[in-house]
Amino acid sequence: MLTQLSLLAVGAVAIVLAAWFLAANQRWIRLVVTDEPDLRVDPVADPKRWFGTAGPRLRRLLELLRTPAGQPELDLARRQTINRLITFCVLAPIALFGLPVAAAILSFYSTTEFKRGGLIGAIFLIVLAGVLGYWLYRLALATLRFGNGLAYRTTEFAISIFGIVAALVVAWLVSGSPIGSASS
Repeated sequence: MLTQLSLLAVGAVAIVLAAWFLAANQRWIRLVVTDEPDLRVDPVADPKRWFGTAGPRLRRLLELLRTPAGQPELDLARRQTINRLITFCVLAPIALFGLPVAAAILSFYSTTEFKRGGLIGAIFLIVLAGVLGYWLYRLALATLRFGNGLAYRTTEFAISIFGIVAALVVAWLVSGSPIGSASS
């Protein structure tokens, strides 16, 4: 059950990240097309021209994506598109492989602590939820800063992911040992 919920969460994370990237990409393309109207071709009105010029138009779009423009709004939109694509390509696989493992560890930990019935185990569970929530919040803030083109520290991502992994490892180690239960 918890594994199914974690897979549902993976799908939700992927959809949210993809929608976030697509919003920036559409904004950037809208700004580029206003500067270079030759890039806009209607596939319904003129399918032959649309198909025939697809290669050069795509090359031009990729060239514009790689090189900074002179306009601040266009540069910000370009940077957001690139950063959000990077975010999607990094965080979606981490969510795909990490969330089911995290769900299994949390399920095992909470089941173990409830079987033990100790007050200290319940306190550890609450502390674990708080620590995981804090590091997930830090990761979300770093992701938002990076994806929106704002100032960020590169180490924020690594520290946040390390904090999440460390909390899960501690939960796994504590659940397999008598630490955390007054009844043991």
